[in-house]
Amino acid sequence: MSIYLCLTLGLIAGISSGFLGIGGGTIIIPALVYLLGFTQHQAQGTTLALMVPPIGLLAAIKYYLGRKCRYKSRCHNLRRIFHRWINRRIFCYANPGCFT
Repeated sequence: MSIYLCLTLGLIAGISSGFLGIGGGTIIIPALVYLLGFTQHQAQGTTLALMVPPIGLLAAIKYYLGRKCRYKSRCHNLRRIFHRWINRRIFCYANPGCFT
C-alpha cells in the first residue's frame, strides 16, 4: 500500500465530504476496492474503523457535557461489551479456528 495513494485518497474524501456534503465512505470504499485490492468487506470494515471512533467519541463527549446521557445505561453498555468480549474468548478457546 502506497502511503502517497492513501494520503491522496484521504485528502480527496475529506474535501469532497466537506464541500459536497457526501459521506467519505462514498469515495473511500470504492477506492479501497478498485485501487488497493481490498475485498468489499475489508473496505467496509476499514472505513468503519476509520470513521466511527472519532465521530462516536466526539458525539459522546458532547452529550456527556450537555448532561443528556444516563450513567446507568452507560454502565450497562460497558458491562455488556465486557461480557461479550469474555464470552468470545471462551468460545474461541473451546473452538479453535473460530473468527478467522
